[in-house]
Amino acid sequence: MSVDVPPLSKHERFRSWLYDQHPILQITYKLLIAVVGFLVVAVGLVMVPLPGPGWLIVFAGLALLGLEFPLFKKLNKQIRGKFIYVWLQVKRRYQAWKRKRAHKKTNL
Repeated sequence: MSVDVPPLSKHERFRSWLYDQHPILQITYKLLIAVVGFLVVAVGLVMVPLPGPGWLIVFAGLALLGLEFPLFKKLNKQIRGKFIYVWLQVKRRYQAWKRKRAHKKTNL
């Protein structure tokens, strides 16, 4: 019985190549991802009260950190689940509001 293994993404191929090269490169890569990810999150948090896409940048930084760190990957999954739940609730309420509004217009 053979098991089909899905092909690796570009990021996974790059990471496996990098890890095979030298341990110092592995540490450098993780450090670079951590520094850039936290900088993006910090810039996003600064932009939250200012005009601009603050939360979007914060989530992009968390996604970047999720590339290398399992804790942030888990956090991304939880945030995505909450976002989808809220989005579906808003969509359901909006559709109910539209139906109610259309019903009122036809009864006038």
